[in-house]
Amino acid sequence: MLGQIIRRVFTGVIVLWITTTLIYLGLGLAPGDELDARLGPEVAATLTPEDVEAMRAELGLDRALPIRYAIWLSKVVQGDLGYSSSEDMNVTEALRQRVGATAMLVAVALFFGTIFGILIVFGLLCAKIRGLITFWAQFPSLSRAFRALFSLYSLSIPLA
Repeated sequence: MLGQIIRRVFTGVIVLWITTTLIYLGLGLAPGDELDARLGPEVAATLTPEDVEAMRAELGLDRALPIRYAIWLSKVVQGDLGYSSSEDMNVTEALRQRVGATAMLVAVALFFGTIFGILIVFGLLCAKIRGLITFWAQFPSLSRAFRALFSLYSLSIPLA
């Protein structure tokens, strides 16, 4: 059992590394860079080439792509996910702000997935085993409680 867990964790780390490498390479080989995205074409046209090179050096964009990837990966391993120029804040802080809403979404999805999964299994059992509906009908309080609970949750969750 422990060996399987270790293999799964190792496989997960390898898949994560391959994914981040491919994404980083894809973004690095795309036309433009972070400086172009930050400045925009209007501001970039007003700067001198020396100013642009100084800004690239400040952001570390003057280094080769594999070196930038190695630096980025070492920072990620240390817990520094970088800086989001679109959010104008640290990426770790941006993730921390959104983890509550994400956990709520996961909980609601898990709840409804479980309820609908139980309903589907119950429906399949009813189709296979004649008389299961009459068995369920013997417990009207459970049936009413389940319907009330389902109605409460389905009506109380906002759609927008």
